[in-house]
Amino acid sequence: MTITPPNRYVYSEQLLKGDLMHTLMIGYKQPAWSIMAGIHNPFMKTYRSENENWSALNPVKSDIHSTNMSNTIVVKLNFNLNFGRQYKGANKRIQNIDTDSGILQGTKE
Repeated sequence: MTITPPNRYVYSEQLLKGDLMHTLMIGYKQPAWSIMAGIHNPFMKTYRSENENWSALNPVKSDIHSTNMSNTIVVKLNFNLNFGRQYKGANKRIQNIDTDSGILQGTKE
């Protein structure tokens, strides 16, 4: 995954600006669980982000500069907690067969 500049997001009265970011991950997936391991920002040494709030009540401007964001090791573990009542419709297959011709058969007696 790569987030490339210009990395700008506007939320209501707030502007968020950030630098280039990279994430490299590899993983293994099963139906009920998955595990991933990776590294954040393996190709850069520093990260900078700016935040501007244009609100009249709380105008704030902040600047974040970090030299510790590079080569952060990440481990991600997911579980599918599928418990509870299972309804009969969960295992039904879709039957797309039309056997009704739409013509009514009538006999006189």
